[in-house]
Amino acid sequence: MKPGDIQHFQVSLQNAWQQHQRGQLAAAEREYARLLAIDPGHPDALNLMGLLCIQTGRSDVAESHILKALQSDPDNPQSHYNLGIACANRRRFGDAAAHFGRAAKLQPGAVEPLSSQGNALRLAGKPEPAVTVLRAALRIDSQHEGARQNLGLALNDWGAALNRAGDPTAAMDRFREALRIWPGHPQAAMNLGLTLEQQGDLEQAVDCYQAAICTKPDFADPHFHLAHLRTHRSSDAEIDAMRKLLENPDTDQEDRVKLAFGLGFALESTGDYPAAFGYMSEGHRLQARDSKFSLQQEQRRFEDTQRATPQQSLAALQGARPQDERPVFIAGLPRSGTTLAEQVLASHPLVTGRGESTALMQAASRLGYPFGGNPEGLNTSELEDEATVLLAQLTSAAGREQRIIDTTPMNFPYIGLAAAMLPGARFIHCLRDPLDNGLSIFRQYLTGPRGFEHDLHDLGRYYNLHLSLLRHWQDVLGDRLYVLRYERLVSDPESEITRLLAFLDLPFDERCLAFHQTQRTVRSPSAAQVRQPLYASSIGAWRRYSKSLQPLVDALAEPVKNTGDQCHDD
Repeated sequence: MKPGDIQHFQVSLQNAWQQHQRGQLAAAEREYARLLAIDPGHPDALNLMGLLCIQTGRSDVAESHILKALQSDPDNPQSHYNLGIACANRRRFGDAAAHFGRAAKLQPGAVEPLSSQGNALRLAGKPEPAVTVLRAALRIDSQHEGARQNLGLALNDWGAALNRAGDPTAAMDRFREALRIWPGHPQAAMNLGLTLEQQGDLEQAVDCYQAAICTKPDFADPHFHLAHLRTHRSSDAEIDAMRKLLENPDTDQEDRVKLAFGLGFALESTGDYPAAFGYMSEGHRLQARDSKFSLQQEQRRFEDTQRATPQQSLAALQGARPQDERPVFIAGLPRSGTTLAEQVLASHPLVTGRGESTALMQAASRLGYPFGGNPEGLNTSELEDEATVLLAQLTSAAGREQRIIDTTPMNFPYIGLAAAMLPGARFIHCLRDPLDNGLSIFRQYLTGPRGFEHDLHDLGRYYNLHLSLLRHWQDVLGDRLYVLRYERLVSDPESEITRLLAFLDLPFDERCLAFHQTQRTVRSPSAAQVRQPLYASSIGAWRRYSKSLQPLVDALAEPVKNTGDQCHDD
């Protein structure tokens, strides 16, 4: 272009930018398009057109414009920053972080690109480097609100990752730092409370949940966790707050489920059992909308499982699998005492409890177990490979422990497969009075693909199906399986713990009786309960709800066709 044309072009571009700033976006876009028809590679026009496209929800178009701008002017910090926004809008957070970082290098001392880079790193699942970048931003401007909030978010995410990785102390340090940086960070307060609860510090957990609610009253999670704590009796104000949230049409379904179960716990703690049961039922009604559970399909699956793992098949495979005797699987229905059993055993100095794991379920899925009920499906080369992988997952980072426990309740259908893969493993199946177990399941907010817990009749029938499968495992596994009865453990703990330790070839240790004093992370819904000495009030608790539980009583009385419905004691 001639000098005069260049000057006219720049004046037109400035006018278009002024329209853009005034919010006259359609007029500005027409002018940018006209100017780009004259000079298709003009970096400023391309960058501004890209920014306008971002603002009008067309980040894909914006990206193409800004990339062209960078071809002509590769060191333009604003173009890199805008491209970072476009990439972030398209959920390409790694690319966004790279462009924000480039903009920051091109503008030393600028906080905004560093703040955006840190947030993009966080959203890319990299909270630790995000924290490093955001701390650098605050060294430039300690009062930058965006950088402070982004640092709080990144510290919270880093803390959550550390907790999942088994380092709760470091996790709590991150949560506390997040709260120092951003005192009103509700998620960090809630996560700190949850980690404290998992560590057994229930009083401080209450303080954290209440702080999260104070900062964000419509945050359902701390309401639920506070009500769920058995050591906490919900106040009238806490109950009213949950009711109002549940009734609010703007509350989404997942939060409504948590609030309904939270109200069930809260009202139970006040002794209002009819109202408590009503809210539990509402929680299940909401959850059941997405459930695909079929009792008939489960019965066929259990029957296939029994056919796929007869005693002769397991005996034929004994010599072909790893013989490590350390693995112990604790299984059973949810709320049958599995977490309690692990806490008791993990109090022994020769035992490590690893909590819940999906390792066995994943192996079963990869193998296609139960093979349509065909026992020949066990005779595959994949079985030995999966056994090696499973053993490595269970024993990773193991020390001198004699026993390593996997406590996943819903592993009970896969006990036969685990026994085939790991001939040295032992199994503990937790069994509880069916009415108490059924009530405890029904009152609990459970996640996952089960579905049998949403209807009392299905729950009773499923209990009987699980009981018939347990009888099969007893016949197949013999002395490799121990049935731990919850009521026996509660009524005579010393005798039952002595028998349980003998089953695992472990000497008796008094610390197992004082299991509630053991300091370890417990990540199940029973985390608070296993911090208390054994109590008998949970036995016969179903009687408080006897009228409401009649469908469960009726279902438990129905026999399971072609299978037994009782199991024998050890």
